[in-house]
Amino acid sequence: MATIEILDHVDAEEGDPKIMDKIEIEEIEALHVSPVTTRLGNLIPMTQLAELVSEIKPIEQLTEERDRYYAQNVPVCEDGDRSNNTLDIPHYIGLRIVLESVLRKYGTDVNLHIRIS
Repeated sequence: MATIEILDHVDAEEGDPKIMDKIEIEEIEALHVSPVTTRLGNLIPMTQLAELVSEIKPIEQLTEERDRYYAQNVPVCEDGDRSNNTLDIPHYIGLRIVLESVLRKYGTDVNLHIRIS
């Protein structure tokens, strides 16, 4: 499971930053996404998020172990259909979509950071 936290102003004097939003994605494994694997648990300034999103790629190529490349049975809505459709999508595509949504919602505010775990 990947967890993305949007954090308000990080100040060393005040201790831990305030968590503004927390997104948990059960199907996506951040450990299968590069360069996210090297940034897990670290604070990432929102001003650097667009650059990180553009660098996202799979940690390895498609292998016999499909779950290392694909998130299995991700619930989706197609063309307004609210039925329980599911797809297998690459972990890196799923994480990229979520991070792009975070970027659209919060912009590149210099006071905000994200943490992926």
